[in-house]
Amino acid sequence: MRGFRNLVLAVICVITVLAVSCFPVFSDDYPVEAPPPWLKVGTYVEYDGMAYTFGMLGYEGPFVFRWECTALSGANATLNLTVTGHPAGNISVIVNIITNTRDLFSSNGTLLGKAGLWLPPNLKKDDIIVVSGKPPNEAVAKVSDSGGSSTLTCQGYQELYCIADTAHRFGFGGFYDLDTGLPIPGGSDDPLEFILPSTVLELSERIGEESLSMLKFLRVTNIDLGPRYLRTEVLTFLWNTLPIWVPAVVFAIALIIMVRKRRKRRHLEQTKIS
Repeated sequence: MRGFRNLVLAVICVITVLAVSCFPVFSDDYPVEAPPPWLKVGTYVEYDGMAYTFGMLGYEGPFVFRWECTALSGANATLNLTVTGHPAGNISVIVNIITNTRDLFSSNGTLLGKAGLWLPPNLKKDDIIVVSGKPPNEAVAKVSDSGGSSTLTCQGYQELYCIADTAHRFGFGGFYDLDTGLPIPGGSDDPLEFILPSTVLELSERIGEESLSMLKFLRVTNIDLGPRYLRTEVLTFLWNTLPIWVPAVVFAIALIIMVRKRRKRRHLEQTKIS
């Protein structure tokens, strides 16, 4: 009898341990993250950017930032980060990233910190998220708004959520696509130094003076950003074609009024004759 009880207790313990280990780990501070379903070998994202330097050799000029997934195994991915046309020069860096935590490692295995090349999709207002970096210099942001607004991308207007740096450093923050979590700079510029740890590309160190590199526009990607935000698409179309459709509507209304007046006049004349 005692042996049977011990067996039952052992089975209950095993079932409890297995059940607990199968539950996802939730955090009271940050949303649960998962590998992005759109990330595959060959996935790439490319942005137009603008570089600014503030030293003796002040400079303002365009550059292109691109990342591409060159290898993927489970939750581990290899990315090729490239910068072209920047005052720091043309740069190409190979890094590894754990896709469900966004922890970034150099090619020699050194932890560089989290990266904000993508964030979790569908974040809600007031959610807190680590964008990039590592303690004690993490860039932590708060979602200030989610859904109901959009910005222009290479795939039309896309619905977004907005984040703002909780440390209020230079107003860093930006827009992220609601469906994929990708940065989609538009009405708000995203500093490259905000979404990547500064040690990855070392742009300021290469230039030798204070600088800021802003992402301006999502120019091309093979990731499906999801359905276009039709409300903005329609309103933008109406605004852009204002010189065409407003005169057309006025002319149509005037024509309808004239036709009705003629019909009414003829009807009155026929009534008098009869």
